[in-house]
Amino acid sequence: MSHEREDRSELSKLIDRIARKLTGTKREVRVEKAEVAVKEISPDISHGIYVFDVNKKVWVRLEDDNKSLEPKEDGVYVVYFNNTKCPACRVFDIIWNIFVSNAKDTSIKYYSVVCKWFTHECESKGAKESFKKYNVKSSPTILIWKVRSGSIVFTEKIEGVTTPTKLAEAINRVQQLS
Repeated sequence: MSHEREDRSELSKLIDRIARKLTGTKREVRVEKAEVAVKEISPDISHGIYVFDVNKKVWVRLEDDNKSLEPKEDGVYVVYFNNTKCPACRVFDIIWNIFVSNAKDTSIKYYSVVCKWFTHECESKGAKESFKKYNVKSSPTILIWKVRSGSIVFTEKIEGVTTPTKLAEAINRVQQLS
């Protein structure tokens, strides 16, 4: 049994190394005011809730990190729940980063909620509360919300690694809802 755990641990480390080589190790950088921003979602970033800034092409960590993610504006939200200890998330990080950086529709809001391991190991109260509130128990998980009058009126959930095509189709389905 311990050999199996060691093998999984080694496999996880190998996948992390491959993902880092493919995406490059990304460090946090400071931008305007005291915002923390990163170029890509990766296991090296701080736990927290990040929103994609389409103009700057960076992920900005939300400052109010004590509350769960709450949609404030009407529209479509695409939220990636990511655990830094999750090997499947390392694979999906590559797809996610490319997908979001190439997104054309600026009306869609992209978020990433990052913890080490769900609510058990998380240094961000807001991220931890978001995993709880939206009942996310597997990773990677994508939630696509249709928001009207500040309330989520529809949710599509994708669990596990998905393709860019399937992700785009799901987003389009949610956008088409009246």
